[in-house]
Amino acid sequence: MFLDGLDECQGQREQILHFGLIAYFTKAFPDAPLLWLVASCPEAHITAFLARRRSTMCFEKEEVSDSVEACQDVEHFLRKEFERIRTTNPVMALFPQWPPEHQVLKPISAAVGLSAYATIIVRFIGIECVGDPGSCLQVIVDLIDHNLLSLSCANTPHDSHPTAHLDPRYRCIISRITLVDRRHAEDILVFVIYPSAPPMLVSAMCDWISIALGVMYGAVCQLHSVLDVPLLQDAHKKRIFLYHKSFSDFLCDSRRLGLS
Repeated sequence: MFLDGLDECQGQREQILHFGLIAYFTKAFPDAPLLWLVASCPEAHITAFLARRRSTMCFEKEEVSDSVEACQDVEHFLRKEFERIRTTNPVMALFPQWPPEHQVLKPISAAVGLSAYATIIVRFIGIECVGDPGSCLQVIVDLIDHNLLSLSCANTPHDSHPTAHLDPRYRCIISRITLVDRRHAEDILVFVIYPSAPPMLVSAMCDWISIALGVMYGAVCQLHSVLDVPLLQDAHKKRIFLYHKSFSDFLCDSRRLGLS
């Protein structure tokens, strides 16, 4: 049985409950022909739970985020997506050597097996910057350089959060929201991060926070690299989703946001 992305389940209590159910099952049915494989970021509450249960659960822990295979997968993904962006963009198609190798190597090195980081880079360049992906890639490179410089000058160790590398990218995304759209964007993000039960469709969410559909789509136009926003014709059938839980973690941490 394969449970992927346990840390992305809604609520820490529910995440631990999943582990508890697995622990109960394996103890109650030790001869069951099942192998449980759980993939998750090493969140503190998860590692603490496993540490407490080590004496009663039989399990092995393997960290794969910086494995050779994971790094190779990210490099292959980025190179393939950069080529796709180049060949589908009418301007960049004229430059067969885009992007230059020195620009490619920096995001590959920064991702270091973090598929979420690589995916956000690709969405930012390919979705938000359709007209000029070259400039957008340079923004990414500049952010990486700035982050490395900040770390080298800091007196405190780098944030140990496994997705802290994404913080500069997320700050850049947030900074692109105009002052006019910011209040509406904040209201929308609250609904996305703390979904109602049952979750609201886009049209119902707009009614709840008293904004027109057009205003909503304008408010999130800079967030398409981190939010899965339905097309307008699907607003009455679908809801907005986060592409990755790391964005909600970032928004809920005032220190990472730079507010404290």
